[in-house]
Amino acid sequence: MPHKSIVMVGPLPPQVGGIETFVFNIMQSNLVQKHDIKLINISKPLITKKPEFRTLSGYRRCFGRGIKVLVISYSYSVLFFFKFLWTLFSRRVDIVHLHTASYTSFWEKCAYIWVAKALRKKVIIHMHASRFEQFYDESHVLFQRWIAYFLSLCDHVIVLSKSWYRFYTRFLNPAKLERVPNGIDLRLERTQSKSETPRVVFLGEVGKRKGIYDLISAAHLLKAKGLNITYDVIGPGEILRAKKSAENANLHHEFHFHGPLAGKEKVKVLSRAWIMSLPSYAEGMPLAVLEAMAAGCAIVSSSVGGIPDVIDHGKHGYLFKPGDIEAFADYISHLVANPSLLSQFQRASLERVRAFDINACADQIDRIYQGTETLTDIKGNSLSHHKVLV
Repeated sequence: MPHKSIVMVGPLPPQVGGIETFVFNIMQSNLVQKHDIKLINISKPLITKKPEFRTLSGYRRCFGRGIKVLVISYSYSVLFFFKFLWTLFSRRVDIVHLHTASYTSFWEKCAYIWVAKALRKKVIIHMHASRFEQFYDESHVLFQRWIAYFLSLCDHVIVLSKSWYRFYTRFLNPAKLERVPNGIDLRLERTQSKSETPRVVFLGEVGKRKGIYDLISAAHLLKAKGLNITYDVIGPGEILRAKKSAENANLHHEFHFHGPLAGKEKVKVLSRAWIMSLPSYAEGMPLAVLEAMAAGCAIVSSSVGGIPDVIDHGKHGYLFKPGDIEAFADYISHLVANPSLLSQFQRASLERVRAFDINACADQIDRIYQGTETLTDIKGNSLSHHKVLV
């Protein structure tokens, strides 16, 4: 199949987050050998250096951080958009591939979609947003129509899981939807040197949405049962507030807050953990779970987003309803008390995660690139009648 000329728009590390990690991984995959990919990196380095910040949600995530940060952020947004325009006019472009979250991230991508369709480019939008359902349901009906309109302009909308596929069919033609699970680079060296004593690792933004305070509450219950467990917390966010919460629960010795880690440092902490916990309230398909499985962790997680697509309850770990702290604590307690079952789950995790290699993900994206033959204009009208290969 012929190479395509792709303009990809998304962030890269050192920003910390699932989209950044995924874009970095996909740019290391075999996709870059199959196509000419020009990446427009939309990371905003001047406002992402501090690991300690308030974990805001919705539009407050942008507008709640002060006028200075707001001005810097949108100055970068304008700069990146003009870079995108220059790229479209200065080179041949077959496909525009956009990576987006929700709220302001999505509205910014609408400008990219509109321009690309005005220039009759094929557009793929990759939906990483863990809170897109909340974003859509909270929006005024007029804005809901605009959300559906801009997504309908795209030739393909990539979603991460079965549950997200069902959600987007509420307002989109299923023919536009492509389900492509996340992937990680399994070529990275991961030692399986587990700690001799129980260790539970939390990987993600330290805040309410990811459930850090539920983990502290569960740890308090487990300590009351006499269980001696160490908790490693990896990620940026409300670190000082979470530390204070752990201290108030008399867990200051049990909890270790590492801040954001990458590369070998992150792998080292993951590899010595017995269990990875993610008591999150909203997810797309968290790379943190895949990374922990690749490091040989059993998983105890809430059953939100795409997590049930990865974890079979009772095989790779346990799933519980978000906010059910007693069930969360009971599952950790049960695994710590049953080493043979824990080892069984850990081995099953290592086997399961092989299906989520980044090159397998890249192959699915490649098929979408090769099969994107339906082209629409900015009014959503079809400009060709070739069959879309899915």
